[in-house]
Amino acid sequence: MLIIDISIIAISYYIKWMKTDNTSTTIFFSILESALKQHKKHVQFALNKHGIDITYDQWQVLDIIVNNEDIKQTEIAEKTSKDTASVTRIIELLNKKGYVARQTDPNSRRKHILGVSNHGEKVYHKAATMINECTDKALAGLKEKRLKKLKKVFKTISKNCK
Repeated sequence: MLIIDISIIAISYYIKWMKTDNTSTTIFFSILESALKQHKKHVQFALNKHGIDITYDQWQVLDIIVNNEDIKQTEIAEKTSKDTASVTRIIELLNKKGYVARQTDPNSRRKHILGVSNHGEKVYHKAATMINECTDKALAGLKEKRLKKLKKVFKTISKNCK
C-alpha cells in the first residue's frame, strides 16, 4: 500500500513556486487530491477486508449524525463539502442498511429528524477504529508540529475558497 508523505517543506516549496508559476498551482492541488484519493482507497480496502458494510463517504455522514443532534441535511452537506443531493442519497443508503432512521419532525413536515440505530452505532464504531488505524498509517513519520502547520495551511486554503 502506498503511503504518501506530504511534508511541510514540500508544501512550502510548492507555495513559493506557485507565486511565480501558474502551472505549479495545478501540480500542488493534483498532489493533494492524489493523497486524499489514496487515503480514501486505503480506508475502503480496510473496511471491505474486515467486512464492514459502509463506504468512507457514508461513514463521514454517519459520523456527523452520531456527533450532532438535530442536524439538518444542509449542515451535513456543508460539513462534508458534498452537495445536498449526495447527502440525501447517502442518508437513504444508510437508512436502507438500517444504520439510521428518518422521522418527520412533528413541528414541520418538511424537516426530518435523523437518529442512529443500535446497529448503526456498532458499525460506526467498528469503522471509526479502522479509519483511525488507516489515518495513523497514512500520517506515519509526520511530526505533530508539521501536522499542525498542514492543518493551518489547509484551513487557509479552504477559507480563501469561500
